[in-house]
Amino acid sequence: MKQSTIAAIACLASSVFAHGGVYTYTIDGVDYPGYKFTEPPESQSNLIQRRWYYWPVEDPLSPNVTCSYDGSAVKDTYHAPVKAGDTITASWSNNLTWDDPNGPFYCEPGSTRDCFYRRWYHFYGPLMAYMADCGGDCSTVDPAALKWFKIAEEGLKPGFTLGDTAGWEQSALSRPGTKGWSVTVPKSLKPGNYMIRHEILMIELMPPQFYPTCGQLKVEGSGTATPSEDYLVKFPGAYSMEDPGIAISGVVYGELGRNTTEYIIPGPKVWTG
Repeated sequence: MKQSTIAAIACLASSVFAHGGVYTYTIDGVDYPGYKFTEPPESQSNLIQRRWYYWPVEDPLSPNVTCSYDGSAVKDTYHAPVKAGDTITASWSNNLTWDDPNGPFYCEPGSTRDCFYRRWYHFYGPLMAYMADCGGDCSTVDPAALKWFKIAEEGLKPGFTLGDTAGWEQSALSRPGTKGWSVTVPKSLKPGNYMIRHEILMIELMPPQFYPTCGQLKVEGSGTATPSEDYLVKFPGAYSMEDPGIAISGVVYGELGRNTTEYIIPGPKVWTG
């Protein structure tokens, strides 16, 4: 095989393995499988997750930054019950065909394309989680019309620089055995149907890469609180390329990346209730 062909295959493999989204939500001990972008949407039903595609969004003003490409509901999409104050764990790894955690590029003969998209491979950048009140059935709502509030974020850990892999929670998602990232639904949040939006921002390259995925929840409890307007944002609109945490993309391997120990996460401040 020619060297140019080998290089092309290696490049393709890198791009394939390097992207993805939330594969599973775990709520109160129950696993809710996500949308499988490798399968036709018409063959999928009864999910809490909206449709998504593995390729990143590179423009924060794109309509795709809301809930990934398309972001529509599949047939019989429903709301997963969750109590206010409980945790939701999102997993970016698809372990259905992953027999060897130390061999992420291995696929058994005859295995489906799922085996090529089973583990997160980026390392640099923050994790963020948002929620939005649908005011009714989330399945019929356009996510871009909602007002979102941030419930959790993970940026650069103290004592690390931008170029330190261990300084980012994002890097932990690629470790064998990692369950995922857990966030807490604000305990005082009023009951109702909500959309939850998990997002990974990868700042290794310029333009940056946004990976949003959305799911549907039915929040239960006795809370009465709702976030005030200064916590609410819309997507697109919450970010711009001039935001410090976005504009700094592409510098993690240079001198600035080796010396910068502070990072400003884009978006609004976290609402805890």
